[in-house]
Amino acid sequence: MALKYRLTQNKLIRSQSPDEHVAIPTGNKTMYLEDIIEDMISRGSTITKAEALATIEEFNRSVCNILSKGNSINTELFSVTHSIKGVFKNSKETFNPQKHVLNLNLRAGKRLLQTCQNIPVIKVDAVPSMPQINTLINLKNGDTNNSVNAGQMVSLRGKLLKISLDKPDCGIYLIDSNKAETKVPHLIKNAPTELMFFIPDHLVPGKYHLELRTYLRKHKKLAVQKLYPVAILK
Repeated sequence: MALKYRLTQNKLIRSQSPDEHVAIPTGNKTMYLEDIIEDMISRGSTITKAEALATIEEFNRSVCNILSKGNSINTELFSVTHSIKGVFKNSKETFNPQKHVLNLNLRAGKRLLQTCQNIPVIKVDAVPSMPQINTLINLKNGDTNNSVNAGQMVSLRGKLLKISLDKPDCGIYLIDSNKAETKVPHLIKNAPTELMFFIPDHLVPGKYHLELRTYLRKHKKLAVQKLYPVAILK
């Protein structure tokens, strides 16, 4: 596997060369927590999926707890420090959330930087823009990219998601293990970065692929994007 990139004309910086191009990573998968755990298990780890989930959750809680107390974090993978933006009119003025902003600064750690140096890269041809699905959120319990409830509203977030409602073959489809398709009848929100809709309440509990189909601007071919299997619960 390699990091794929394409070249695009450099339109941001004036250059003596009108044919100057810059590289943009493209067509690379976005992996989620479940994928990381599956990778751990596939390499022969003795830890179970449930144990991995519990351990990572405790790690996440500890990171948030440490940062919430104003402390910094420095690990092999990443470092996190605090910074405050905004001007203080004199030495006696205190932090005011109306004027000042507290930020977190994240940097790659030593181990990630070493990994970056060894990533192979491969040039690919430019491809038309495609919808990009990042997260599916169960608005009932906040679960992300894992399970949703039949009859409940969910939020699908990403890029270029807006559905061409005037085209009958466009929409959001839930496909079961037998390839049977169920089209979501209505969209509560239809925006490029977020779609909101109800999961049909008649669906049988199980694993479903979520598939988005739409026509992008100036494209005549139907754009299709899939989300890995999602569990539908009653």
